[in-house]
Amino acid sequence: MITVDLSLHGLAHGNFFNFLIIAIAIIVCFKLKLIDVLNAAKENVVDVLHQSDNRKKESEDLLVAVKDEVKNLPQELAKIDVDAKNTVDAYKKSVDIELEQITQRLEDNADKVIDNELRMITSALQKELAFSSLEVAHKKTLDSLLCDARIAVRKSCAG
Repeated sequence: MITVDLSLHGLAHGNFFNFLIIAIAIIVCFKLKLIDVLNAAKENVVDVLHQSDNRKKESEDLLVAVKDEVKNLPQELAKIDVDAKNTVDAYKKSVDIELEQITQRLEDNADKVIDNELRMITSALQKELAFSSLEVAHKKTLDSLLCDARIAVRKSCAG
């Protein structure tokens, strides 16, 4: 015959009591949908792991690309340096040519201004010379006329 020990010691060591606790735990898990929560947590962990793997792969690909770019960096820097020197040389030549053209224009303009000033001075001197010549001629003519008039007056007085 089966005997059931309902004492505290008998219940704690008996199979029936353990079975009852497990059954109640399973029922509570189903009621609380604990399995769904655990499955959702498991799927979340799996998703996080996949995302982490994807990020790791992307980072590795980026690292490879950066290493490739850095590998060619000295040649690219040398090319940039050569291009910069060529640009500076071309700009220097352009500036030198433009400076020479400006200098030539300024010299030409200065020559024109000097020529104009010389013409004006020459013209003014010619006018002054002509005026002085006319004055001298006028004075000589007046002197000559006065002299002739004096001579005529003396002849008329003497005679």
